[in-house]
Amino acid sequence: MKVPGGPVNKVLRLVTKATSEERENIEHELPFVVMIFTLMSASGISLYDSWKRMRKLTFLPTFKKEADEVVRQVEVMGKDPLTVMHNRAERTNSKLYRNFLGGFISSTRSGGKVVDFMRSELKAIFELRNIAMTRAIEKIATLVESYAVMLIVTLCAYILFVVFSATSMLDLLAQTSIPNSPIMSYLVAFLFMPIISLIFIMAAHNMQRSPFINLNDLYRNAVILMLGIGLPICVIAFVPSFGAITDTVGLAELVTGGLIAMSVPPAIQ
Repeated sequence: MKVPGGPVNKVLRLVTKATSEERENIEHELPFVVMIFTLMSASGISLYDSWKRMRKLTFLPTFKKEADEVVRQVEVMGKDPLTVMHNRAERTNSKLYRNFLGGFISSTRSGGKVVDFMRSELKAIFELRNIAMTRAIEKIATLVESYAVMLIVTLCAYILFVVFSATSMLDLLAQTSIPNSPIMSYLVAFLFMPIISLIFIMAAHNMQRSPFINLNDLYRNAVILMLGIGLPICVIAFVPSFGAITDTVGLAELVTGGLIAMSVPPAIQ
């Protein structure tokens, strides 16, 4: 049975999600944009000329699009820059961005010093950002403590397994269904612990957005390296015809070298 208005609700949810993401992107880049505007304003550059130069800053993609739109409406449609900024302030979903544009327009029309307004606005935005970051750090600290506890528990279980395997407990383990082969050690070291780390990394990613911008290239390169190195290692480990390689080098050494090779290039980048 279909719920009446289901497609409409779905569309509304998509629109709300897109609006929320747009607001987050604007507020994420806004402190750096205001800082750039403040520096250019202190150098005698008008805000409209600052918008023109903002179009060249590819590391601020949201405001690059905003700058393109502002310049298009001024130069193509012949609108006044203050009118365009007023319209953008009314259309944006970000309260911080709306206050910034509205304060600049009021300061300009009242004959106030734009540089002083920019400095006060920059200070206020970074104070708000500092408060938000402090709260986020407290949440991350709790998550890191939980991660440390889980990691210690996993390592203790692994150490106990190694100790039991190397003592007279080996005979007792052999009588049970608990595996005592080296594969168990590989699973703990190369499967369970990375999965635990990945879960906590994803949780931290959802709790706090990265201060860096445009990390898609970094993630894409990491995935390509992981597939390019991980797949051959899996083939060598599970195809019997490659058993001579694992006997010569060792599966643990091979996997360790692969993990290092996968981690070094993204770390350098």
